[in-house]
Amino acid sequence: MSDEVNEEDFGAFDDADSSLLEEKTAVKIPIFEGDLPQVIYDIVGWVDKTIARKIWPNADLEARFGKRSAYEILEDGHTHYMGPCADLTQVTFEAVKRNVSLPSFIIEELREPWLPFNRLHMAVEFIFGGDKYFLDFEKQNRVIFGKGSYTNSNGQIKSIKILRVPEERMSPMEPLHVNLGFSSPEELGDMFTGYSFRVPLERMKADNTKRTYTRFLRIIGGDDSFVIVDRTGRKEKYVRPPRN
Repeated sequence: MSDEVNEEDFGAFDDADSSLLEEKTAVKIPIFEGDLPQVIYDIVGWVDKTIARKIWPNADLEARFGKRSAYEILEDGHTHYMGPCADLTQVTFEAVKRNVSLPSFIIEELREPWLPFNRLHMAVEFIFGGDKYFLDFEKQNRVIFGKGSYTNSNGQIKSIKILRVPEERMSPMEPLHVNLGFSSPEELGDMFTGYSFRVPLERMKADNTKRTYTRFLRIIGGDDSFVIVDRTGRKEKYVRPPRN
């Protein structure tokens, strides 16, 4: 296979009614003030406070993983600590749309040398002041705030395909697979040909032990609050945003 990444823009259809999110959910998306970095820091801090990362029993993993809308994630107020990027990104997407500009939802099929299967990763890409930026819940509690088109910052990972889904296609009232035109997440393999929804889910369930969770907490120093790696300026800096 070529090292070239397959990048696609997904076609738009009817405008998604984001006002329904504000009307139905008890959790309101705040309006943040300040320059772009401060607004982004505040958005990440709000997501940090609003969506807890917890250890779910396997029955909840089966029922919820990759199957909830932004509305449902906000109503539940939590996600699983393993593989949370889809949930966190869906909520962040709505906050960026409300506070900054109309974003694109990034879906990346990638291959990691330590796993025997491909998986999907998500990010938010948006334009501000004529420049492109992205937010990426990279791993554990690290959030990348980058300038330019989204690229995966892990040099060990091979990016297979990047799909950009426009704002109009992303209804906050529907799960991701429905926004992409599928009836179940298992059908995502029709769009990402090296990916199977079931394989990483079963691996996650097998690894879902208290020992694994304790190791996760030890790796991040016992504090799961987000750390932003801001790469938009001349020098990279680390920011721990307030949990607004």
